[in-house]
Order: sequence, then structure tokens, then C-alpha cells
Amino acid sequence: MKSPLHAPVLLPAPSLTLALALLLGTATTASAETYFERVAQAAGGDHRSVANRSRNEFRNPVQTLGFFGFEEGMSVLEIWPGGGWYAEVLAPAIRDHGTYTVANWDPNVEGQPNYTYELPKRLQ
Repeated sequence: MKSPLHAPVLLPAPSLTLALALLLGTATTASAETYFERVAQAAGGDHRSVANRSRNEFRNPVQTLGFFGFEEGMSVLEIWPGGGWYAEVLAPAIRDHGTYTVANWDPNVEGQPNYTYELPKRLQ
């Protein structure tokens, strides 16, 4: 089943979205053939911190994304990715095989919860 999210989305920080896509979309997934093989490869990729890779055991990214119906060629909109744990898995897996869009907090707006500033700091 295709995602119903096909309408354009206005994002408060398009430069952040582009930076995230470029940063996380560069992980190598060329040898993986299927979507779930690419998810598994991205989940264990060197572009991720040791701490984030160690959480794979508990978050089970391949099984979790399969349960939620993710499939080849989907358009995925991730809203408020927080620390970017799933972004690190989704961006390389979807790259060249669908559309991945991030809607995040605008880091230029003051007074937001501290966690909303962490991902933009990592991208600088």
C-alpha cells in the first residue's frame, strides 16, 4: 500500500532538510538489492555512531519498518526526527529508491526544547 502523503510539504528549515539528505544519503548501500537489505545495511553502517548501532538490537529497524508497511519506492515524510536515529537508517535505504523528506524544527527559533537543537548541531 502506498503512503497517502504525496502533497508538497512546506518545511521551516529547507537548508536543514537538504543538509540531512546529503549527509545521510551518502552512506553506501549499492550492494543491497531489496529495500529491507538496504535498511539492514544502513542500520549497521559506519556513518552511524557505535551508540546508535548498538540500539539496533532493541529497536529492530528491519522488523519495525516492515511492520509499519514500509516498502520499495515509497515517499516517506519523517516529522521531527529528534536525534536522527531513524533518519540514519531511512535516508540511505530510500536513496535512489523513493523519496525521503524531513520536517524538522527551525533551529533559528529560540525557546524550543533543547532536543530540537541537537540534530541541526550535528549537521554543522
